[in-house]
Amino acid sequence: MKTIISLFALSMLAMSSAFAGTVYMSANDFGSLPSCGGVVQTKVANYNTQLNVIFSNVSQCSNFDIVSANGSKVNYPNQKLQGQNMNRYGSFTIPMSLIDYGSNTIRIALQSNSAKHADTIVIKVQATGNTPNVKTTYMTSNAYSALTVCGGYVQTKVAGGNLNVIFKNVSQCSNFDIVGANGEKVDYPNMKLQGTNNNRSGSFTIPARMIQWGGNTVRLSLKSNSGAHSELIVINYLAF
Repeated sequence: MKTIISLFALSMLAMSSAFAGTVYMSANDFGSLPSCGGVVQTKVANYNTQLNVIFSNVSQCSNFDIVSANGSKVNYPNQKLQGQNMNRYGSFTIPMSLIDYGSNTIRIALQSNSAKHADTIVIKVQATGNTPNVKTTYMTSNAYSALTVCGGYVQTKVAGGNLNVIFKNVSQCSNFDIVGANGEKVDYPNMKLQGTNNNRSGSFTIPARMIQWGGNTVRLSLKSNSGAHSELIVINYLAF
């Protein structure tokens, strides 16, 4: 399991223009928002396994977005702060799928509807813990493969123009996640396989928004609750 710790003891602040700023932060840190106004806080919670970003008293901006994680662009839906002008607030959790073991850099954008005011928040954190037993499996559409770490097998199947991923007889893992699509990290809710230990199953459809015309590479994660067992499934798929 990943444990998040602070990478830097202090945060730094640097203005990038008259209407935009960049705030550098670590875990459990505070910073002022030079363009948007207000305060941003990073807070590690849930026994050091969850990184939250908290905004308060924001005066000029209402749009929150995670734009990149460790150099990779993130496909993350724009979120809105709550409240009204001059007094907006919000709390957001960084998906654990965006945090790797070791050093991490997360870039967040906060901006107004007109983009006249904007701040970039750069968060640097370290994730520690026991390195899990991970196996990578490469597949195409309409294929079968054994899961050597999680147990059981995985099948890819195209039906009705959709790419489906089917798991059967899984013994060690129960958590399914889509972590990347065509070079972008993906914010996808963790899904559970059905059944009990030694006999779990599940079928999932890759969302159409993650599939582009032509060649596609989709990266899936299947792991145990503890993270000790994990399979990375890489699917290469042609869509026409």
